[in-house]
Amino acid sequence: NTKAGDNVYKNWYIDSVTDYPIFAPSVTITFKTGEHGQFENGVTTKTITTYAGSSWDNNWVPSVITDEGWIANGWNKTFPEKVSENATYTYQYLKDENKDQIPDVYQKKVTFKVVNGLWVFDTLSSTDTIELWLTLLGEDGKPSATGKAQLTTPTNQQPNEDYGHGSWDVIPPFEVEGNEAVTYTYTYDYLISRALITFKIENGTWSDGTTDDIEMPILLYDGKYTLNAEDVPTKMIANYGYAYGKWDVTPNTNENGITKSITYTYSYENVLSYVDVTFKIQNGTWSDGTTNDKIVEIELYDGKGTLTDDDVPTNMIAEFGFVNGKWDVTPNTNENGITKSITYTYSFEENIYGEGEEAPEEDIDGKENVIKPEETPIKPEDIVIDTNPKTSDNVGIYFISSILSLFVLMLISLKNKKMINEK
Repeated sequence: NTKAGDNVYKNWYIDSVTDYPIFAPSVTITFKTGEHGQFENGVTTKTITTYAGSSWDNNWVPSVITDEGWIANGWNKTFPEKVSENATYTYQYLKDENKDQIPDVYQKKVTFKVVNGLWVFDTLSSTDTIELWLTLLGEDGKPSATGKAQLTTPTNQQPNEDYGHGSWDVIPPFEVEGNEAVTYTYTYDYLISRALITFKIENGTWSDGTTDDIEMPILLYDGKYTLNAEDVPTKMIANYGYAYGKWDVTPNTNENGITKSITYTYSYENVLSYVDVTFKIQNGTWSDGTTNDKIVEIELYDGKGTLTDDDVPTNMIAEFGFVNGKWDVTPNTNENGITKSITYTYSFEENIYGEGEEAPEEDIDGKENVIKPEETPIKPEDIVIDTNPKTSDNVGIYFISSILSLFVLMLISLKNKKMINEK
């Protein structure tokens, strides 16, 4: 312990190589554990005294016990081969908050919080906070502080009672980078009231064939609700006889458009009606010998109906003295040809030409060639014959008169027939 100039303290040492005593300056080497570890027995500092110029001895280096949540990262300096001066060595650590043995410097901590609700994992497990540690990977696939990581956002959040209509403060991205911790918060609004949206169907069915009301219980947040267009029924089916379906009020799908319970009714218009097609017969009978009017009820769909060929009477029979039956108007059997009640009359014409005779031909002027008689024909009923002769002297005269009367009747008949033919 002799002071030997320049305030340098020297001591006697046994040189480890030569085993000779050496009077040399002292050198102190200090080992410190730093903030996140300790040496044996809880010691945090250890010193070694040697002389300048001595070789480094690794047996001097104490073992470090790292605290939980940290990963050993070695001493802050490299040990020299020979000791030349006082030196202090401090142990270093890397934080490992999630204790996965991957330093946090290579990871990104992402926290998901829910306000007025919980993240629900199962019936017995739920929490208001989820923490994810994402390892950042470089292009080589190895952990890197400048790497990137994929982020999967949880969707299992549920509101507390009387809360709902949640939203993110910031929408989480699909990819993250940087090792700074980040938090995303999902907040549910206070539920003010509940309401019911009802859809009704009239004169038809829903697309699945049912007719029951469709009820949608809804939650009004701040007194408002937005009806999703996909929730509005479509492809309704009209009952027979109905068409032109429409809503009484168009369902409101505007943002926050629903403010109370409401009913929307989808109804179809009645387009089915009935009219009568009446068939009449004149101067004849129907094929079954009857003369009563025949009435066919036609169903009009949307104002139109069809009279079939089978509905139209045929094989009508003319009365004696009548021929050439025909319809006043040809019955309309076109598809959808009937639009209102209508009467069709089938009538026969009087036969003025006699049985088996034909109508006269027209002359070149288009007029009938009629021969008028020069005198009025004598009718048989105008001839009077005395049927009570008074004497036998008159018998001959009576006989002769009878023969003459018959002859005159024959002439009159032949003349009348000729006149009819001429006409």
